[in-house]
Order: sequence, then C-alpha cells, then structure tokens
Amino acid sequence: MAAAREIGGGRFDPEYYNEKYIHLMDVARKSKFELLSLQAITSQIFSGRTPAASEYSDTETKYPIIKAGSYTNDEINLEKVGFCKKKQTLIVKQNDIFILAAAHQAEYVGKQIKLLRNQPQRNTSFVGELLCLRTDDRCNPVFLFNCLQTYFFKQLINREKRGQTSHIYPSDIKNILIPFPPLEKQNEIASHISEIRRQAKSLQVEATNLLENAKRKVEQLIVGR
Repeated sequence: MAAAREIGGGRFDPEYYNEKYIHLMDVARKSKFELLSLQAITSQIFSGRTPAASEYSDTETKYPIIKAGSYTNDEINLEKVGFCKKKQTLIVKQNDIFILAAAHQAEYVGKQIKLLRNQPQRNTSFVGELLCLRTDDRCNPVFLFNCLQTYFFKQLINREKRGQTSHIYPSDIKNILIPFPPLEKQNEIASHISEIRRQAKSLQVEATNLLENAKRKVEQLIVGR
C-alpha cells in the first residue's frame, strides 16, 4: 500500500489506478521525445478566483472576467466575459491556457481546455472554476494547448479530479508528463495544427472532422499513436 501511495501521490481511490490510465502513461513513456512535467514547462499553473455576487457588475466595466462559459469552440471568446466592479488579483495574458477545474458532472472536469489566443483587455481576470497554465520561453503555448486538447491528455487530467466536488488543483496536474520536443519542432507542430484549424474555420461543414483529425495528428506526432 505504501508503494501505491507513493506512485499515486497519496491517492487511495481505486479508479485512479484503472488500467486505462496505466496504459496511457506507458504509451507516453514510449515517445521519442523527452518527457517533462507540466510544472517544468510552465512558468505558472494557478487557480482563478470567483468574486462574490456583490462584486459583479451588470454593466460593462474596465474589469472583465473570464467565466467557465466564455469560449467559442476551442478558444476563449472575449465577447462572452462577465464584468467586475473593481480590479481582481489574478490577471490573464495572451496565450494563457485554461482548463475547466470544477463541474457539476465529474466526467467534464479537465476536458474543456481553451486557449486565450487574442490579447485581452487590461485587468482581465478569471473565475475559480478554471485553472490557468502559462508557458515559459522553452514552450510554445499553441503546441502545449494542442497536446492537452487530445483525448490522450484530457483523460490523464480528468483522472486527477478529487473529492465529492470533483475538483482539480494546480498541485494535482503539475506532475503530468508531456512528451517535449525541441522548440523548433514544437513550432513546426503548432504551425501545422494551426493551419488545419484555420482551414476548419473556413469550411464549417467539415470543421468537426478536421479538428478531430488534427487532435489525432498531434497524438501521432508526440506519442507515436
């Protein structure tokens, strides 16, 4: 039992040790690229803060706040934000990655992953139902976003949910291992997938299939699946 606790970070829930997760980790370890933890390739992983109801504004202010539903497709939509009456403590940046960290149904936790591709208005914050990943100079944020968008990593993130509220915290996901190619290769993968996404937007009828194919392509490129 002590060995199991050490491997699972003190986790006792049987589902955490389900064979499907062990298989996914085995596949990741066979990648031709170096494996690094999320903590090692990001400058920050942090939870948002949900203001009290009295802190929200019914009209537009200088203090937008990204909510769990502030997205269109796979990207944060800055036209769908709420507004606060005063500046919040946590401020977002362009290319931040957001993960749904809490939901009424456990199956959804960690499976909504969105990219803030556009430059946000100054003093834009985000709610506590979201986790923010901010990459460092060694990591192309579009590459990491596309990795996390795959079924492969959504399953591993969802695995980390805890408790009756099915919440995930920065400490839960920081040790997830990512196949991590050199920056030049990351840029190549990011450009390739971005082009597929651009095509998908211009071909609305085929968009879903193109995006699903793009996610499978990322898996093939980084873990050889």
